[in-house]
Amino acid sequence: MIPSKIKEKLRKFYHQIIDIDDTPEKIALGMAIGIALGILPTFGIGTFLAIGLAFLLRANRLSAILGTFIMNPWVAPFFWMLSYAIGGLFLGKGWSNIQAEWELYKNNAKSLGELIGKDILLPYIIGNVILTVILAITGYIITLKLVRIYRETKKRYPVQRKN
Repeated sequence: MIPSKIKEKLRKFYHQIIDIDDTPEKIALGMAIGIALGILPTFGIGTFLAIGLAFLLRANRLSAILGTFIMNPWVAPFFWMLSYAIGGLFLGKGWSNIQAEWELYKNNAKSLGELIGKDILLPYIIGNVILTVILAITGYIITLKLVRIYRETKKRYPVQRKN
């Protein structure tokens, strides 16, 4: 069961996105840009890059910022491992080899530089790009549908809601 404080924060986040005063397409494009730059290793400047790219592509900058929140300390390790696994599979490594290598690197690396210096970098980069493209496209489609459905429902059944 999800605690009420988390539910409330998720509800507010959802309404921040769907209540943006822009076209559904621009909101969805901004979200896709944010997701992409949230997942790619941008070394702390992803939000700034998302704002700039959203400006250049005339996408919604607020939804781009919100999209970058996909990467956070709780999900980052999952995305790192998934990127490495996807890249390893793409390069023809077997699943058991990917698992064994990841555990070996994770347990024996004394620093991130040492970890990256091994055979993990190429699979990670390839997998990260594949994962980024898939999640950005998925984010675009989901955001576009949610905003359109919400706005159509709001037109049909105008109801005031609490903020």
